[in-house]
Amino acid sequence: MKTLRKVFIGIFFILLFIPVLCFNRKEDVVSEIDNRMLRKSPFETEESEALSDSIEAYVEDRIGLRDEMIAAYTKVNDVLFGEMIHPSYEYGKDGYVFAKSSDRIIFEEYHVVFAQMVDDLQTYCEEKGVPFLFAITPSKESVLRNKLPAGYYYNNDWVPLFFEELEKRGVNYVDITSLLCDKEAQGEAVFNRQYDARHWNDLGAYYGTNKILETLGRRQDGIHINDKSEFDIGTEVMTSLLVSEFKINEEVPVFTRKCDIIDLTEEWDSEVELNEQYSHFRYTMNPERKEEGAPKALVFQGSYMNAYGAKFFENSFGEYIAVHNYENVINMEYYFEMFQPDCVIFEVTEWTVLNAYFSYNAMIEMVKEYEKN
Repeated sequence: MKTLRKVFIGIFFILLFIPVLCFNRKEDVVSEIDNRMLRKSPFETEESEALSDSIEAYVEDRIGLRDEMIAAYTKVNDVLFGEMIHPSYEYGKDGYVFAKSSDRIIFEEYHVVFAQMVDDLQTYCEEKGVPFLFAITPSKESVLRNKLPAGYYYNNDWVPLFFEELEKRGVNYVDITSLLCDKEAQGEAVFNRQYDARHWNDLGAYYGTNKILETLGRRQDGIHINDKSEFDIGTEVMTSLLVSEFKINEEVPVFTRKCDIIDLTEEWDSEVELNEQYSHFRYTMNPERKEEGAPKALVFQGSYMNAYGAKFFENSFGEYIAVHNYENVINMEYYFEMFQPDCVIFEVTEWTVLNAYFSYNAMIEMVKEYEKN
């Protein structure tokens, strides 16, 4: 009996120490379960928070079998209690899934500077005789407020105040929120119920990019507006949430363009300087549209377009140059001079108008430079 007790105690301590023994000390590790970089050692970085808090957060991130423990705990809570205990997602009403976010944006001086930056970018383009359009795409929370978790208050009151700043400066902009809200009210799912809670789906991208193209078309000749007949439209079954092992079973819309394009990305890739963190770049030519007189477009875009909207721009423009917007747009003059576009689009998603994506200090410096000139 004593031997058996010792065996159980031994097994208990082995299980207890396995996570410690498997402690993850690798550099630049991305967690697949919540799609973010794991914390670096607080002794190697300058953290603004207390050292004790930094150490605790570092250990929580790096403890062995972290992803496996989170996945198991999440599954148990979903099956037994219908609750989603997940670092990246949470359930809304009727089984809808939303992304967790600690960022609560309030209108402040940052947005005034951002609006001035956009105005300076537009002025630069117009002085070159090139139309410019700023586009803002909505979060899932803005469009599906009726599906948010009970007691969850999503506040984007800063948006109309930001638009006022754009209007004061005469910035050409388009807001896609009301369009997508109308489509949802008409029974068209422009965001998936569960899969990829951070972004619109292909149907939402189709309507959103067409709204951008229609608005730009008022100042730029040759813009081709997409039609559904130009795409093969089907569905794909997604069996887990994006970058997560959380199981789902959802059909999502898939648009596949029928037109042929020529991919010029590799020819330019080595020549183009991009922010190391935000290095998405793509250059394509559509021979059919080019022959019709469709323009060459330089588009500064985020993940909404990188993941879903690109195919619709490729179907519309003669030449389409996509540059990841975060930080890179501040150096727009560099890309403009390199590619000599016929028109420029700067697209942002509502939840990315933050210092984490567009540096306040870098924008201040850019605005000062433009004021000198």
